[in-house]
Amino acid sequence: MLRRILLYLFVFILFWAPVQNGYSSISYKEIMALSPDELLSKGNGYSDKNFMDTALIYYIILSGKYDSELNAADMRSVVQGFVKAGDIYYNQGSYHRALELYAQGFRICELNSINDFLPELYKNMGNIYNLFLDFDRGRDYYYKGLRLARKQGDVVTEGKLLNNLIGVSCYVGEVQKAKEYYKQVTSIDQLKNDAIQVYFNTLDLGYIYGLEAKPDSAIICYKNALDYALRMKLDPRYVSTSSSELALRYEEIEENDLALQYHLFSNKIIKENNLIELLANNLKSLSIVYKKKGDQEKALYYGNQHLAVSDSVFNTREFHRVKNSQMLYEMDKVNQEMDSLNMAKEKSDTRVKIQGRILLIISAGLLLFIILLIAVSVQKKKLQNAYLDLFERNNEIIKSDKANRKIRLEYEKRLKEERERYFVLKNEVGLLGHDIDSREMALEQGDDELIDNSKINKFTDEQKEKLVSDINNVMENTLEFCDSEFSLNRLASLIGSNSKYVSQIINEVFNKNFRAYINEYRIKQACLRLMNTDEYGNYTIKAIAESVGYKSHTNFILIFKKITGINPSTYQKIARKQIKE
Repeated sequence: MLRRILLYLFVFILFWAPVQNGYSSISYKEIMALSPDELLSKGNGYSDKNFMDTALIYYIILSGKYDSELNAADMRSVVQGFVKAGDIYYNQGSYHRALELYAQGFRICELNSINDFLPELYKNMGNIYNLFLDFDRGRDYYYKGLRLARKQGDVVTEGKLLNNLIGVSCYVGEVQKAKEYYKQVTSIDQLKNDAIQVYFNTLDLGYIYGLEAKPDSAIICYKNALDYALRMKLDPRYVSTSSSELALRYEEIEENDLALQYHLFSNKIIKENNLIELLANNLKSLSIVYKKKGDQEKALYYGNQHLAVSDSVFNTREFHRVKNSQMLYEMDKVNQEMDSLNMAKEKSDTRVKIQGRILLIISAGLLLFIILLIAVSVQKKKLQNAYLDLFERNNEIIKSDKANRKIRLEYEKRLKEERERYFVLKNEVGLLGHDIDSREMALEQGDDELIDNSKINKFTDEQKEKLVSDINNVMENTLEFCDSEFSLNRLASLIGSNSKYVSQIINEVFNKNFRAYINEYRIKQACLRLMNTDEYGNYTIKAIAESVGYKSHTNFILIFKKITGINPSTYQKIARKQIKE
């Protein structure tokens, strides 16, 4: 019953919902009216375009068309439906389901004397048994398939079976058998120019060298196989397999860095192409090699991933259930119940009821999704507006600083002129004393010996104004503060004063310490550079940080956000967008 429900669910999703992959939508009634040959053609069309889930639906429905009264052509189409559906499940890592479909196709072939599919089915079932380490039974299927393939003249399947026998023989340590099978497969003239067979001949030779404890020769073979697979653009499975084997050989000779490099490359290929059947072993290998390199954290990470994938992919309980079912069939040679083949014959009212429920669930889920999507969109818009407001506010502050600076310079110029006239008048009336001259000269020259530290707070207004003017001149007319080594002592040296006086003035006049004072200038300069795409458009955030005097990229981001309210990357993005507009 569960299988029937799942089938109806698949059919509804595919044929009631709009089809997004380029094919026209089709109703369930129309699909069920298709002939076995038409179903097979449809499934192959989707498979060729890599729409495997859609193809799987057609193949499953095709397998449900089985009836002992079908003509020979339709019966062959049904068998192909089982085989192709099994292949899709195999590539998705659902091995127990793949084995079940292969076994059902196998039974139909035997019951109806369709022998040309049997070598392929023997190979496929043998592959699954070997994955679960049942090598005796796996090889038994390979032997049966090999005999049939040779009898039928199917050299392609013969080559595949010989390659698999080489791999199993190497795995169980039977090097002589592996060499014999290698000799047989390389002697098939029809396969000598076949790209896939050339690849496997190279790979198989590497297996044999590895078994003979010749790691250097094995490495050469695996490198050649990998290069060939990449050059000929073979299936990603072949690229991943040769890369993994190469990594394992490097592990044997303690070249763990190279081993890790090829394991990671294999992992990349596996993830990009969703090669579920290869993922478990790859994760296990990564865990082992990281452990050898002393990286316990990554070793544990990949080890846990391996366990999770193994539990989901290698469903041992389901595998044994299917395995025992197939064993009973082969022992008794009787027809097994095939409930899955009669799924399409369920009563119409039950089908409509199930589809109605599914439609309701999907509609509710779609509505919820739309609501969440709208909420996310609104929130994103608000966040963007908030960032834009902060950006504009910072721009206004920078523009205001420029205007204030101009006014202040004019004021300082006038003040300086008035001060000079004031000192001239004082000299004329003899009021300017020697002690004052000495103290003011000491202040201007930064002479510690002439000034008592206890008198730091006794600056005259003129002295403070002079220091403030000198400090502003350095900070606003030079980029000294963009030097990462810029310090209080450096600033004092530039204005010819004392660091204690400079610090005192910054604290009293600007109401902040030296570090906060410098950070404001650096962040303003960073803002200007982030907006200056002509000169700094190719700079990264890290490069901008370094250019204004920050050694720590992280520290720069924290200070930038504290002063402006925005991350520098967001500030740069908004600036570039406004320039384009």
